Amino acid sequence: MAPKRPHEDVGGGSSKERKKQRITQARTIDTQPGQGFGVVANTSSGLPSAIDIEKFTEARSFEISAMQSARESVEGNATQRVWQTLPRSLRRRAASHDVRRVPVRLREKARTEMDTVKRKVLNKRLSKAGMSKAISKTQQYLNRQRDKTWLETHIWHAKRMHMKNLWGYRLAETPTEKSYRPSHRSSVHSSILHDASYFGTISISGNQPVLERLLNGCCDCQGSSPGAVRYSLGSRAQDTHLYKWRSYPFDLIAPITIIWKPFSIKNEDDLNLSNTEKTKVNNKKNVSKKGKEKEVLLSLPTDPSTKRTLWIRVHPSAWKEVWDTLKEASSYTVNEIRKEQEKDAEQNSTTIQEESIDLVDLRSSVNCFEIMGPRSSQVLKGVLSAIDQEEREIFHQFWSQLRDVQTPAAVPRGMVIGFKVNDPRLGFPPKNAKAAILKDNAMPSTSQPVVFSVAPSVSLAQSELWGEVERHGGPLRPRFRKKDLDDRRRQNLVPGTHLWPQKQDDRIPLLLMQRSICSQSSNTIPARSSPVDSMHIHGWSLFFPAHWSMAFFTSLTHTGTRVGGLRERRTQVFESGLPDFPFDYPCTIAYEQEAALSAQAEKEAWERKPPAKRVEWGSVDTRSPWRADWEVVLGFSSQLDPDPASVSDPDLLRTQREPERTQHGRMWLLRGVDVRELVHSIAHTLDPGSALLDELNRYRNKRSLASLALTGGVLLEGALVPVKLTICGCGAPNDLAAIYDIDPDEADKIRRLLSGKQAGDIYGDTDQKLSELTAENNRIIGYVTTGNYSLSRGQGLAIGTISLSRFITIVLKEKQHHVNSYPFLVKIKDRNSLNCRVATIQILSS
Repeated sequence: MAPKRPHEDVGGGSSKERKKQRITQARTIDTQPGQGFGVVANTSSGLPSAIDIEKFTEARSFEISAMQSARESVEGNATQRVWQTLPRSLRRRAASHDVRRVPVRLREKARTEMDTVKRKVLNKRLSKAGMSKAISKTQQYLNRQRDKTWLETHIWHAKRMHMKNLWGYRLAETPTEKSYRPSHRSSVHSSILHDASYFGTISISGNQPVLERLLNGCCDCQGSSPGAVRYSLGSRAQDTHLYKWRSYPFDLIAPITIIWKPFSIKNEDDLNLSNTEKTKVNNKKNVSKKGKEKEVLLSLPTDPSTKRTLWIRVHPSAWKEVWDTLKEASSYTVNEIRKEQEKDAEQNSTTIQEESIDLVDLRSSVNCFEIMGPRSSQVLKGVLSAIDQEEREIFHQFWSQLRDVQTPAAVPRGMVIGFKVNDPRLGFPPKNAKAAILKDNAMPSTSQPVVFSVAPSVSLAQSELWGEVERHGGPLRPRFRKKDLDDRRRQNLVPGTHLWPQKQDDRIPLLLMQRSICSQSSNTIPARSSPVDSMHIHGWSLFFPAHWSMAFFTSLTHTGTRVGGLRERRTQVFESGLPDFPFDYPCTIAYEQEAALSAQAEKEAWERKPPAKRVEWGSVDTRSPWRADWEVVLGFSSQLDPDPASVSDPDLLRTQREPERTQHGRMWLLRGVDVRELVHSIAHTLDPGSALLDELNRYRNKRSLASLALTGGVLLEGALVPVKLTICGCGAPNDLAAIYDIDPDEADKIRRLLSGKQAGDIYGDTDQKLSELTAENNRIIGYVTTGNYSLSRGQGLAIGTISLSRFITIVLKEKQHHVNSYPFLVKIKDRNSLNCRVATIQILSS
């Protein structure tokens, strides 16, 4: 029998088994052996000849009472409704009151659970007065977007994710799931989708020499120029940083992505290739030892009046500043060219040619999805249906190899592909393509992935998305609604099957770009993933016209691809060991704005707590708990100065520090592809400041910029450099943790402890000794901007920024002491603790 009390145990086993046993017992109806039922049997036929009603009811009283009690017991023990029995990934809030939201096999049972009294009355007609005042659903949505902008996939995200107002948009911050581990597994082993349409796109048009001068004056001087043949052909995209006009390395704004519009050609023969280059294009087996196709450099047209167009992709937090900077740089560039032409006309009697640069805001014209993970190629191959009229042979070669790409890391970095596809709703539901594995005849037990052998080319990058009409969404709005396509699908011989594309159906131009979250110095990546490569994430960026987001989004999510928000996108960058903009970019306006908002929110939350339940910052020796104090790190102010966050009058503090700021240099962040080699080279010179100044002037001279008019000591004094910190032991640091230098004698003791731990020392004893370390405030060298536990590495990881001069001091000390194991040790102290963790630091290159 069922237990008399709810808390009484009914047997052993797990809680799930005990719950199942209780429900089974509650649904069991007790019976009693028959003794006399008031039935008089007919001996001849065996059938009852007469029934005594009173005796029959009395004999069945036990069963009747047992049935009533069992019914009450079942109603009390049925704690789950039908929609609650579904997996969490299939649960919807609407399923609790709408039977159609429940799977077909459970709808009958769900109808019995619905309370007819509380059902929502559908299609309730309003009075004439109410109907005159009612507004449409579209107008309601527009009214809700007065102070922010919704993405086209907003409704889908709002039902499944936590939303937040950021950078003028209403964006999905994170799914309602409590853990981000499934999303991380999808980005490493499967595929994950993120709607990145909130990124700003700026179109710049003008003559190619004018655009090259414009970009050389604004972009990072390290690495290749934005006007290099590698990128200006339009076959590759470039990731770089944008600065104010001719201010490098000061006034960093944001990282950007530059995509050039390719030349309007049908094949490579229009660019007058040499015979050697044509052989490289046609030779499909031209693969290096590392499995990467050699780049084919094409000859650019010599006409300087060639009109070119390029796109600049930028984070929305810095869009306004980037737009203003490009406008200012365009004005300066045009004026300089006009002055040069006037001077040349006076000397050589030449004509003056008017130059112009056109800037267009494409934020409402071009949308973008980011599909990351090793299965992203198969997802795109299964969802996208390229049109049959495609005549480019190189595209057919790429399209046939896309399915067999084991990981997008095998594709050349930044490779751009343009093509047109049919309406993805015609082939709904899609099926993922399966990658083929070639069996080795010599060793049947082993297998190897198919080598990707398509090189970036101009003809492969051709796309109608660059056209004026297509970008502004004139005829490219969907001609048919989903209801119209469903009606066509219902008329098929087999209802629900895929539709064949017809002449009146839409053809959508796309632009596909390979995207890698890794350092640009590690762009040589083998096709087969290695343990080191597993910490980098690769995928694709899909660009398409506006008004088509939901058409592609529905098909992409139906393939099993997970959908991530801002937290998942930031986690991908963190797991790759790279800084994320704007959270890890000090000395930028976007970082200062985010830091101010975060400091205000944390301070208000701290003030709401009673004194006994909140951290007393003075007891843990934390001077600036809300924001990173970079002036103390650089030595512009001392630890005895008041906390900027605690001063009531900021103007008073600025006045007191004005003479001191004029005495020191400007604070700036050193970024670029050559940062790691640059720092280690100047650290071993007699005068690092002068060496740094010479290197930066050399970079500026490459872009035809004037040399910096300041001394090397002042330049080095205000320099910050991004670093990656790996924890030596257990635990993980938090954001705004302070980074401290270690005395050489203490560093030797720590290295002996870490070496003993590797030799077989008890893990807990070593970590206990390391956790008892303390720090001195006068040895602070930087702050952690993002800290957490790295799932890829299985240990604590942090992205931070430190003083360049203090790092050079660490390098010189270790060189003096001949350190071989565990180089560049530092201590990290969380702001709510007195104890420190030990970590190793590594300079980060962009």
